[in-house]
Amino acid sequence: MQPVVEYEDDETSHLLVPLDPSLIAKSESVLDMALAQRELYLQMESAETAADINNLCPDNLKSLEHLCLEVFEEDEGVEMRLLSVRDVHTHLPVGYILWRNVPQDEIHEWAKIFGTPGAIRRAEIQERRKRRDPPKYLLSQSSQEIENDDFSPILFTESGWIKIELMCVSKDRCGGKIGSLLLSAALAFAAIKENKEHALLQVAGGTSNVPAMRLYEKLHFEDGREDFNSPNENLLVLWDIRDALRSLSWDSFLIPTQSAPALLPAGNTEPK
Repeated sequence: MQPVVEYEDDETSHLLVPLDPSLIAKSESVLDMALAQRELYLQMESAETAADINNLCPDNLKSLEHLCLEVFEEDEGVEMRLLSVRDVHTHLPVGYILWRNVPQDEIHEWAKIFGTPGAIRRAEIQERRKRRDPPKYLLSQSSQEIENDDFSPILFTESGWIKIELMCVSKDRCGGKIGSLLLSAALAFAAIKENKEHALLQVAGGTSNVPAMRLYEKLHFEDGREDFNSPNENLLVLWDIRDALRSLSWDSFLIPTQSAPALLPAGNTEPK
């Protein structure tokens, strides 16, 4: 039996089941193996080491990229985190993800679940998750599988939020699941190292950015416009980071190794 951590607010109390140590070990092991297969490594950046991280984003995000990196350098790691993935040979970045801790007063004003009547809003979200429609972009998952998903209760706390501000992967490394690795590693860091529970992001290009939508919905990000005040354009919310990490197929990050051909008995020329 795992210990539970209790959180209380003005209306109700919540029980938080920590991530199982075996899951933490599994995630770290698979991430290490998946990165090694691609000859990459992760690095948590500081304002000093992040100097060579720029111009990885598409042209339409260049100004946002430079603004975010400038804010990160000024922040000096107080509320913002910058995780890069780098080539083991050149040590140059091929992708990065930048997120920030959302202050309690900001999330209280932004999220409708903390308004009046907050408890009713929370109950509505819980019920919607149980009967949610099949995500539009998870083409490989059947509606029956989604219908049978076992959702744990959501823990609505005002201090456990992060907002992913930017994620970029070099054009010549796209298609290698580097974005998935980065996002999963960032969520794992936020949950395991800093006890964060919820995540937000705004999708560049909205629903027309199908690859990004597929990635985010695989990790249980949902449309958040109904549950957050403006600015909420293209807003997605991950209600439970731990639930997403538990349900993630970590082995899918590994590159399958080719099986050796079966040896034939002496004198045989083909398998029977």
